[in-house]
Amino acid sequence: MNEEDIRFKIDAGEQCNVIPEQPFEKLTTKSKLQTTKIKLTAYGGIRVPIKGTCTMKIKQDDKTVDAEFFVVAVEKAQPLIGLQTCRDLQRISIHNTVSEVKTNEAEMLDNYQDVFNGLGLVNGKCHIELRDDAKPTTHPPRKISLSLIPKLKETLERLTAMGVVSKVDKATDWVNSLVIVEKRRFTEALFREISTNQSRESSRNRQQLKQYPAN
Repeated sequence: MNEEDIRFKIDAGEQCNVIPEQPFEKLTTKSKLQTTKIKLTAYGGIRVPIKGTCTMKIKQDDKTVDAEFFVVAVEKAQPLIGLQTCRDLQRISIHNTVSEVKTNEAEMLDNYQDVFNGLGLVNGKCHIELRDDAKPTTHPPRKISLSLIPKLKETLERLTAMGVVSKVDKATDWVNSLVIVEKRRFTEALFREISTNQSRESSRNRQQLKQYPAN
């Protein structure tokens, strides 16, 4: 960059070029910062503070381009080259092609048995941090239609055998309620939250069904 060596990370998911304030200030030759009304947002919706923008020459091998950079006030951040500059430097290329793969379901299941059999697991343990002011919540049990109880019992037994859930026979501080939605394409009861885009009319119809508590 501007005849000085800087290690950049190529990030095709970025829509702009970013350089932190510290390495920018160390440049012997640098452009004057310009104010901008553009706002940068990082993953998770976190606002990135911008010091300004500038245009600098960036060279890779025998290819040199003028690229706009956002100088950000973020410590220990990695300078990034976005999608457009990656394409200008010919570091990546996009090929808009569509191809058809002809295979039947039985052949696909046979060729990729490791994907369709068993339960996929990630090594390690997941640690969930709670807020300091978090308070345990116990949801009351929800009523379940009598016709779904056998499928619910079968699914819980299967998930327990797979190690997805474990049986709890004592009081706990945290209890979440269970919502059952039976998908039309499957014969088993699956668990998920009720979709928010369901119509009010369909909700009223379901509420009119007689329900029974699970044993």
